Amino acid sequence: MCEKSHPFLHIEIVKFQLNHQKQTIDLSKVKTTIKIKEKNASANSIRIKKPIYNENNQSIQFDAGLYTNIEREIFIQIFYNDILYQYESDLKVFQNLADGFRHQINFTPKAQAKIIIEYIDPSIRKDSQLPIKFHGQRYAERYQNVLKHFGHRFIGKIFKTPTFCSICKDFLWGFTYKGFQCQQCDYVVHKDCYDRCVHPCTGQKYADIGIMKAHHFQYQQFSLQIIFCDHDGSFIKPGHLYKCTQCSMVVHRRCQSKVGNYCGYQGNPLELYQIWKAKHKSNRDYNYQYNGDLCEIYSKVYRSDRPNHIKKEVIRRESGFPGRVNVTVKYILTNDHRLTLDFHATTTEPTPINMTNHVYFNLAGDASGSILDHQLMVLAKNFIPLDEELIPTGNYFCFCSSVENTPYDFRTLTPIGDRINESFDGYDITLIVDGDGKRPLGKLLHEQSGRAITIESTQKCLHVYTGNFLDGGKGRKGATYNKHDGLCLETQNYSGSVNNQPLFPSIILRPDKEYHEQTTFHFHLE
Repeated sequence: MCEKSHPFLHIEIVKFQLNHQKQTIDLSKVKTTIKIKEKNASANSIRIKKPIYNENNQSIQFDAGLYTNIEREIFIQIFYNDILYQYESDLKVFQNLADGFRHQINFTPKAQAKIIIEYIDPSIRKDSQLPIKFHGQRYAERYQNVLKHFGHRFIGKIFKTPTFCSICKDFLWGFTYKGFQCQQCDYVVHKDCYDRCVHPCTGQKYADIGIMKAHHFQYQQFSLQIIFCDHDGSFIKPGHLYKCTQCSMVVHRRCQSKVGNYCGYQGNPLELYQIWKAKHKSNRDYNYQYNGDLCEIYSKVYRSDRPNHIKKEVIRRESGFPGRVNVTVKYILTNDHRLTLDFHATTTEPTPINMTNHVYFNLAGDASGSILDHQLMVLAKNFIPLDEELIPTGNYFCFCSSVENTPYDFRTLTPIGDRINESFDGYDITLIVDGDGKRPLGKLLHEQSGRAITIESTQKCLHVYTGNFLDGGKGRKGATYNKHDGLCLETQNYSGSVNNQPLFPSIILRPDKEYHEQTTFHFHLE
């Protein structure tokens, strides 16, 4: 089975019920047919799927592909007790519901189904992202070495079909000729060629590099000529060829949006990139590690009667860190409106461990705008000073670490927007909370709605981030999230501890010890 390279929707039917019956229909007793067709196209374009009941997940699952500039319709037919129940919709409607939560759709004749829709885009997945598992399944995934260059994040891959390096045009196929593919834009290279790539990745923004001329791709007439894509190096099927009218680059239909804006550039982009790196030494392509470069673990909590367990194994020398680390995270949702994150880790060699979460909060609700009217309290007397690149300086004992007379003083409930412009045009700061053991760290309040969150943790610090780099990304139900539309409250150990010892407490975990930290968010009304 070939790997999907275009965005698609993963759809689960988890419940089916007839209007005149109170009991839920056993999904293993129904027959399901899915029809997907291009809008206003002939009947010959219809794709038919017959998904079957999945016993492990107790649902009926199927995928529906999404294509650029192609509108598609979906028809769901459920046959039960000699009656055919039908539902039809534009696939865009399903895309707007792709938030991982349950939604109801109505069939004709009268019946309802509960569905869960996930939007998946393999072309922009992060190297550290884990696939989501439901119902507390346990798993481990091995990481691969990531080669970073010009915003690209290349990982090794064995190509099962004829493929060519996009730089030297040599052959890549089978176990002998291992290639590397960018996880964000699908660009394909040899290992020896990756640092010769002369254009930025579409997944990385380099605002001060003057390479911004877009390609102009035009559809080419059907031809039986054997042509390979200049971007991902694979064969282009007849009828799927697009060619740039300016520079003659040829690509798949699916690759058009993944090609960087460097059409016809005559300068030396690698020289510009080296200059840019010298000016931005803290960028993740250069010296430092940021949250997105490290281990990320995701889970969704559906039930309150048992914790969701997530396990991950991080192999030795991943991102340059020693040891084989086993990580377990429990997500515990209780009926008194508390969400607890329980972190455990062990290692085979001494290695730095500083685990946190990166959840965005907006107590006003989805698509409600800025969090600057929220009030925040953090029981912290000190903060960790940063340099102009937002890197911790390590000067813990200097006078400027006191929050007094600074915009970081949240010892009483304070509107976040009151002093935000005094702090790098937004908060991205680690506050140090005194005490040991699990204790209150602070509170977030939205006075208009009365919603509040109280934070308790065993961690030493609370990192406050006001979504300074949110740039219009889509969220739940298609909501758009702009700058300052979300707030992160990240419990953790001291930022920069691994580089600033002995000034900061050590975060090195040793083989004879176990890492264990716990954080609870208590949701309530005031």
